[in-house]
Formats: sequence, C-alpha cells, structure tokens
Amino acid sequence: MLISMHKIKHYGHISIKFLDVMFGAIIAIGFGQWFSVSERANIFFAAFIFAHIMLIEIWINYDPTVRKYPTKNPYFLILDLALIFTMSFLIYYSMFDLQKFLVSVIALKAVGGLWAERPLKEYKIRGSNLSYLKYMRKRNSLEMLPFLFLFSLSGKLDSNVLLTLIIVTWVAFRLYDAARVKNVIKSDAA
Repeated sequence: MLISMHKIKHYGHISIKFLDVMFGAIIAIGFGQWFSVSERANIFFAAFIFAHIMLIEIWINYDPTVRKYPTKNPYFLILDLALIFTMSFLIYYSMFDLQKFLVSVIALKAVGGLWAERPLKEYKIRGSNLSYLKYMRKRNSLEMLPFLFLFSLSGKLDSNVLLTLIIVTWVAFRLYDAARVKNVIKSDAA
C-alpha cells in the first residue's frame, strides 16, 4: 500500500534513526581505516584524527536539534543526506588529499548553515533556541570565509602549515563559541 507524502505529518523519527545509523557507520568505517592511515605520512594521520573530532563536535550540536525539531518537510531530508555525504567525504579525503579535505570542510560548513535554517523555516521558535539557531547559521557562514581563504592559498602552502592553519581556525571558532554561546538546544529526550 502506497502512502502519499502529504499524509505523513513529519519525517523526524525516520530522519533521526537514519542519521544516527549513518553517522555511526561513517565513524566506524573511519576507525576501521585507522591502521592503514597510521602507516601513511603523519600529516594524513593528524588530518584523519582531526576529521573525527570535527564530526563528533558536529554531532553534539546536531543531534539535540534534530530531536527537538524533527524534519517536517520531505525536501529537507535532502539536507540530512547532504550532511552525511559531506561527513563521509571529510573522513575519506583526510586520508589522501588535504586540498580536497579542505573543500570537504567548506562544504560541511555550507550544508551546516543551510541545515541550521531548516528548523527556523519549519517551526515557530522563540527565546534562546531561536538565538542559538540564528547564531549557528551565521557562524557556519562566517567560518567558511577563512577556510575559503586557506583554500586559495593551499597550492602555495606546505601540507603541515595548511593542516595547522585549518586546525587553528577551527579551534578559534570553537573558543569563540565557548565565550559567545551560553545556551544550547537541549533535547526533550535527553
């Protein structure tokens, strides 16, 4: 029996379960590559570890938001899939190519900015959650700028310097977050 798309109220539970499984698969497959990456140059091993740290940080922010504000519109599921694909590219390119790794970081920030817009379009959000989502949308957009600048210089920089600058930029934004963000979205399920 076919169910028409307009009869389903929201896709949040499908989205949450699917994304939890896919995120776990990406992390597991990534860690499954641990030994092969550790045999490569130290720079790729460091990028590989850093990519996993980035993904865990993203998931810490993403998971409570998607649980509190599940996806209602089936077209926004495309953003969820884009997020999963950019996460997998981030892990994959961390093992082989720092320029493509940097492109994956930029793509992840672009998708993250669009994703932070989703709950604002689907729900009437007020208070600290509204401030937080607007901040995350703005921060993802602003965070792309230094990474785009690094990409423009990436052909001229040594790999060690490039990775160091990527990590320093990311850490600087996390320190800014720590000073700026007082409230984060708390899931009702937590």
